[in-house]
Amino acid sequence: MESLCPHAGVIASTRLSFKPPKTQSQAPTPNLRFPFSPTHNNPFNFPSFSFTSYTCFSVQTSCAASTSATASASTSLPSSSASLPSSSASSDNRHWVVLMEAPPRGAAISRQQVIEYYVETLRTVLGNEKDAQMCIYDASWDTHFGFCCDIDEETSCKLARLPGVLLVKPDPDYVSQKKDYSPPNVRSSNMSSSRSGSALLFPLLNTKRWLVRMDKPSIGVVTKAQMVDYYAQILTKVLGNEKDAQMCIYHVSWQSNFGFCCELDEECAQEVAGVPGVLSVELDKNWESENKDYGGNNLQNSTNLSTSGAASETTPTKTKKLFVTGLSFYTSEKTLRAAFEGYGELVEVKIIMDKISKRSKGYAFIEYTTEEAASVALKEMNGKASFNMSLTLPRLALQDTVAGARPDQQDLPPRNELFLAEVLEAHHHRRHHHRLRNDGSVKFFVLGDSYVDTGNIRKSVSPSWKEPYGITFPGKPAGRFSDGRVLSDYLAEYLGLRPPVPYALRKSANISEVEKGMNFAYGGTGVFDTLVTEPNLTTQIDFFQQLVEQEKLYAKRDLIKSSIALVSVAGNDYATHMVKTGNGSEDLAEFTKSVVKQIAVDLRRIRDLGVPKIAVTAVEPMGCIPRLTSLLSYQNCSESLNLASVFHNQVLRQNVEQLNKESNNSAFVILDLYDAFSSAINPQKDRQGNTTLQIDEPLKPCCVGVSSEYSCGSVDESTGAKKYSICSHPERSFFWDTVHPSQNGWHAVYSSLKSSLHQLYS
Repeated sequence: MESLCPHAGVIASTRLSFKPPKTQSQAPTPNLRFPFSPTHNNPFNFPSFSFTSYTCFSVQTSCAASTSATASASTSLPSSSASLPSSSASSDNRHWVVLMEAPPRGAAISRQQVIEYYVETLRTVLGNEKDAQMCIYDASWDTHFGFCCDIDEETSCKLARLPGVLLVKPDPDYVSQKKDYSPPNVRSSNMSSSRSGSALLFPLLNTKRWLVRMDKPSIGVVTKAQMVDYYAQILTKVLGNEKDAQMCIYHVSWQSNFGFCCELDEECAQEVAGVPGVLSVELDKNWESENKDYGGNNLQNSTNLSTSGAASETTPTKTKKLFVTGLSFYTSEKTLRAAFEGYGELVEVKIIMDKISKRSKGYAFIEYTTEEAASVALKEMNGKASFNMSLTLPRLALQDTVAGARPDQQDLPPRNELFLAEVLEAHHHRRHHHRLRNDGSVKFFVLGDSYVDTGNIRKSVSPSWKEPYGITFPGKPAGRFSDGRVLSDYLAEYLGLRPPVPYALRKSANISEVEKGMNFAYGGTGVFDTLVTEPNLTTQIDFFQQLVEQEKLYAKRDLIKSSIALVSVAGNDYATHMVKTGNGSEDLAEFTKSVVKQIAVDLRRIRDLGVPKIAVTAVEPMGCIPRLTSLLSYQNCSESLNLASVFHNQVLRQNVEQLNKESNNSAFVILDLYDAFSSAINPQKDRQGNTTLQIDEPLKPCCVGVSSEYSCGSVDESTGAKKYSICSHPERSFFWDTVHPSQNGWHAVYSSLKSSLHQLYS
């Protein structure tokens, strides 16, 4: 499987920030975390990232490899005069075929880059990248270049005048897979004989529907979800691509008799017949029927993966949750949300990611605030060929879970289930192996700096609200100092919660979310005042105390029952100390003791507010921060600074032990970021020299300024030109910028911490 969008899951924390050079169109950032250089540049300039994003369309065949990407960089195109839309076109026509010149970078360009080229072209007239993504519903990138899109006639005229656009014409049959992208002077008389680069897995009109009978799996496969994955793996052995395999399957049987139905060409069908475990492969002569003969007469446990719209109308729906399958693995949560949010307020849109490849498994979980909204969405969307913006509709599986029972534990499908492909196994795995079960009573509070800030920092002072921050999650800048998720996001997921609402955004948040906890962390802050003006840890606790004692938002008795606090702080204190003292090594030991002493005071205050379990982070190996390893060509860490981290953590451990003795319990726990960072930076290898972590050059940041005077996200004030560069594979980096881990880095840290997280509930 290939993916244009890395998995989301990073955690960042800022510790040091200084005023950026005047040439940058960027306000000073309040993030420290040892982001300073010998010249004391602002360590936190990480605003913008040009990236390939998720796809906005899929090819509309059940066994098609969907294509799409988001535009990231503007492309200079050669000028040409394009033909305007035909005057005979209907005035209400919205479906257009756009013929394009070849991208200027030559024939060796990748499919992904061509799609970006198309999206950028369309964005020029629409003004919005997201709209451009969602308007495209077909594309060609091989012999001829072009795409199909949904736009109004006025926009099509503007598009026709753009450089690089050869022709814009109405799409005579937009539901057809046959698209003619050949220029007028070289148009072939036989479209079917010259395949374009459209994203079809098999040549046009060359597929058949097959029924595959399977032997009973020897592995412990018991749930529908596991069976679907098992069948997909069988097909993957032939097709070579898990996503293609998932999309070809349209019917499965998982009990008594085993097998599935899929769309393949004859050559692939013959290969499937030779795969171990396959009993037979024959044509599905009654493919429209839900009754399939997989080797017996018991058909009650087989499920059609393309349930008709009529079924959805007659099936009563009493649920807030929908499962979506058949997704292109280019499809983002942002795109999926846009397609479904018109039917009601959404609680969550979650694309299920493969834990190893970190790519979409083609499934998604959607939850509405009301059953009515979910019912309407199911009725309107289930069984349709495309979204309202020409995005191929992933088939829906509506699951109404029985009260008190997990969906994955039910032997038989619920009566009102409209099942198309099963994703409960992924949901089950994530729930039980990545987080603890939460009955709704747990409240989660976060305090600290940029390693856990998810949106408190002011937009006027922080690059975390500018591109390229947030490109992996949530798809746009949202106040996180990373390309995606940060530490607090992962811990919230572990606790079975959504990330707590940022304190600065509490008034606009849903009260039901506010009641589950709050994030008080501000990037760049510390135990004491730092070089930024944002609230330090003491002030953050003051905010918390006010909500408990004055505003009565949280009752102390409820906090005592079940609440957890996370405190991530101290790195910025050391960065500030070194800047103010020039070096600070002589009195660093005494300063460390004062920092930890104040941390202990603050931890007591949080406990006295009623929080029974408090986790505090040890500081990371500060000598491994890229701002410092850059002086060593990103090859080695500064041992002297790492020793300072070790000393801090030793003093912290002594103080936490004393706090636990005072309270006669284990109210306070330490999350060892030092070991977690070290494990990711120096991963253990197996006997073959391999490691499970996918990290390239762990000490080198992914996003950096083009020169020493710029940082990640810097923009030239006069021209608006980007003054930073991004690595080709953010999903394989550990550090996002010169201070903060990437989402992949934070995921590695979280994975290392998971074995100790049970302490949060003990």
